[in-house]
Amino acid sequence: MAEAASFANLWVPFCRKHGIEPRNPETYFNLKRDPFKNKVRPDFVRDRRLVKREYDEFKVRVNGLTDAIRRRFDAWNAREEIKALKKRKESGMDEELMERLKMPKATWMADGTH
Repeated sequence: MAEAASFANLWVPFCRKHGIEPRNPETYFNLKRDPFKNKVRPDFVRDRRLVKREYDEFKVRVNGLTDAIRRRFDAWNAREEIKALKKRKESGMDEELMERLKMPKATWMADGTH
């Protein structure tokens, strides 16, 4: 959501300034018609290139989130499991009981919260 909001801060003003329709960036950038037709503002070409570049980077970041999130929560779970094992060994809990107790697995959001 944070990535989408960040891109929207650039996309929405661009659409308003240049009267862009459709407002969906994927649809807009895949149109087969000439995007420069009927555009009278001299800064349209520069703005469009900037927004297109930002949109392509946005898609790469969003598509990479699933792997990044998985790596984060795997590392966190491993660290928490090691802490719990140390704590159990220090408390003198027998091995059979330790095997039966399982650590709850955490999942993480993209911003690092539970």
